[in-house]
Amino acid sequence: MNTVQPSEREPRPSTGTVVHKRRGSRLSARAGIGVTLIAVWSVATLTGVLLYVAPDGRRSGQKTLLLGLTKTNWADIHWWVSLAAVAVTVVHVVVDWKTFRHACATSSMPRLSVGVTQSRGEPSGD
Repeated sequence: MNTVQPSEREPRPSTGTVVHKRRGSRLSARAGIGVTLIAVWSVATLTGVLLYVAPDGRRSGQKTLLLGLTKTNWADIHWWVSLAAVAVTVVHVVVDWKTFRHACATSSMPRLSVGVTQSRGEPSGD
């Protein structure tokens, strides 16, 4: 008996559109990374604002601020959440590196050139 193996592209029964199996898992991973980025950086921002508005002083690290946590506890949470945010950002850049390169290559924005520029025969201000 000859069995037909499912192809990489199969039509959806309801809409007739083509679904890419491999792209679906990659897109969901990218979406998960994006949602995680937003969540982690939001928590880092909120804890940073909380620490900014928290009272200063000799014993400020011992007073309860919010949710039964002290300023010292919030500083620890802020540190670890910020570290996680940087790690997720690095993962995001690695996963989307090809997309970033393509976007930069096709961008219509002028490129920043760094280095020595040639003089166009204009007199210098010396």
